[in-house]
Amino acid sequence: MNMKKKILFFSIVLLISACQIDNYDAPDAILTGRVIDNVTGKQLLTEQPNGFQIRNKELSWSGMDIQEDNPEQYAQYFWGKADGSFRNAKMFAGTYQITPSNGPFHLADAAMQTVELSPGKETDLTFHVTPYISFSDVSIEKDPSASNGIVATFTIRTHPTEGEPATFKNYRIFATNRTALVGNNAYDEGVSSAIDETLTAAQLAELEACNSVTITKKTKGFVKEKKYAIRIGARCKETPKERYNLSEVIFLDF
Repeated sequence: MNMKKKILFFSIVLLISACQIDNYDAPDAILTGRVIDNVTGKQLLTEQPNGFQIRNKELSWSGMDIQEDNPEQYAQYFWGKADGSFRNAKMFAGTYQITPSNGPFHLADAAMQTVELSPGKETDLTFHVTPYISFSDVSIEKDPSASNGIVATFTIRTHPTEGEPATFKNYRIFATNRTALVGNNAYDEGVSSAIDETLTAAQLAELEACNSVTITKKTKGFVKEKKYAIRIGARCKETPKERYNLSEVIFLDF
């Protein structure tokens, strides 16, 4: 067979292969749910994008040596949302292990759930987790002594568990007039505090003794006739990917 005939032969084979019908059904099982913060009782607030993930491992997948007691084996992940909810409308039907992962919470508390996903149907799950850090008594107001500044007062609480400490690393005030999803991935440097705001020796001693400390911090640079979204973020050394725990957003008009 000469070269031209060989090229023609292989071209025909590739064309036939490309025209074969795909007999597999498209993934249409739907997994939805929410991750609840054990401290606030509300949905967990996280960074957006990439605040936490949902780990899913199919147990009914044939042809592989699936070990149920090894959650990481053949596991896949998808991202959750900033308000602690999650949704994946493109999953194959089958039996899965589902667990929240890679977020600002203790993994030991993120109890795994085994569920059956059905074709074309929605399965809804709720998970409860303990955050590394929570916030209380948050007050963010205009600074009476500076027309372009704010005064933020808040209490940081750390939440160690029996299996893992919660070692405070740093906090930050995030502010922007560009989006309501203010946080580590969306803030304006001119009005946000420094990247690594640490505690004084006295504050650190108080936090270590009581697992809580109250902080007052000022920032400036806010522009008149603009509306800002502002929140507090803090993180611990144990947090996966150094992700922040976040307070609720407060809006201020200047």
